[in-house]
Amino acid sequence: MKKVINEGKEGLSADAQKILSNIWVLFLVSWFLYPGAYLMPYLTGLDGFFFSEDGVMARQLTYTIADVCSKVIYGVLLGNLALKLSNNKEMVELSN
Repeated sequence: MKKVINEGKEGLSADAQKILSNIWVLFLVSWFLYPGAYLMPYLTGLDGFFFSEDGVMARQLTYTIADVCSKVIYGVLLGNLALKLSNNKEMVELSN
């Protein structure tokens, strides 16, 4: 994924490159939340807490945050990138 993002940055404006960098960071953070939530009861040593109702809620909240980041925010960033690329293309066409 990092290779694809780096290749995609070539020839883009600074704003578009920054959005692609933010997409990479968001990808890393959001996709590491999933295994973190899954392994939460085993990594913390607080077995009693994570198998209780509060622990289940904490895990589900972590999954929800990961879902919102990896789907909603990712989609918004891609939409902003598409707008930047569209605006840049129009500016290039107008200058020709």
